[in-house]
Amino acid sequence: LDGFDSDWISINTAEQRQYTYTNLPYGGPYYFTIQARSADGEWSEPVRSGAIRLDYPFYLTWWFLAVVILMIALLGYWINGYFNQSRINVLLQQKIDEKMAEVEEANQRVLIQNRQLKQEISERKRIEEERELFVRELENKNKELERYTYTISHDLKSPIITIKGYLGLLSDYAKQSDLENIVANIPVIAKAADTMFQLLDDLISITKIEKTEQQLSEFAMYDVLDETKELLASRLKEEEVEITVSSELPVIIADKKRLIEVMKNLLDNAIKYRNKNKRLKISITCLENGQHHLFAVSDNGLGIDMKYKDKIFGIFERLNQAIDGTGIGLAIVKSIIESHKGSVWVESDGPGKGSTFYFTIPRSV
Repeated sequence: LDGFDSDWISINTAEQRQYTYTNLPYGGPYYFTIQARSADGEWSEPVRSGAIRLDYPFYLTWWFLAVVILMIALLGYWINGYFNQSRINVLLQQKIDEKMAEVEEANQRVLIQNRQLKQEISERKRIEEERELFVRELENKNKELERYTYTISHDLKSPIITIKGYLGLLSDYAKQSDLENIVANIPVIAKAADTMFQLLDDLISITKIEKTEQQLSEFAMYDVLDETKELLASRLKEEEVEITVSSELPVIIADKKRLIEVMKNLLDNAIKYRNKNKRLKISITCLENGQHHLFAVSDNGLGIDMKYKDKIFGIFERLNQAIDGTGIGLAIVKSIIESHKGSVWVESDGPGKGSTFYFTIPRSV
């Protein structure tokens, strides 16, 4: 190969039909020369190829090297600029941090002043709200007192008129020595007197609830139910009332005596407003409702129209005048439950479909 080596290389063409050169320098030209020997031992004239050149790879070309040098220069410029900018950024950040610290300190002073101002405003607002609440409570108490006075005077007037009228009749019968009519009318006067006594006794009961301090203790609601059934034993037996407890009743902290009064009034209300065409069934359940025990007393009695759901808890409110009672039982229930920080309400699908009275008692005092 002229341009690379000057010595001939012998090969056996029967075994080797090609020859390979490696590590040829780039450039050239190179000329490949072949000479053959015949069987007689005579050499032929050398046969020479055309010029062979090896092009440089692109990464060794001058333009590629120029681009690389340019990129290295640009990279150096960028790195230098980056570090310069980093130093500038560090200095700038230090300045910013100093200013931010000053601003933060000023903000903290403002926040402290704002908190103090808010506390003062909140305190003034709380005092104002307490004053307004006191005024509203006082107004409500005055209205309630007026309503109580009117209701009591109205409800007491009826038995007084009855007593007065029948006393007049008794006087006439006495003059006539009509002992039979005298004896016959005495029970009417006695019943009117009993009604007056019951009204006054119920009024005293609800007044005591508002003024007497609660006697809190821990007890099982099963005990409350058992004692209530003992108090109403004769009526429950007479009316053949079926009472079932469809869930576990909890141990609670409350005023046991007042809770017995709540249960007594609810059972008594169910008995009064029973459906006389079927056996009265009362179901008592309890569920855990967040921070409260939720009790439910359900019956299959007369039910109520839900438009009266709030009215029935008013003092001396009676939806059915044909049924005996003073109309204060549910008002007592409401007063006792609310004094325990609970709530009471009624649900019914309508007249003739029974009622469910719900009340809540806090799980902790």
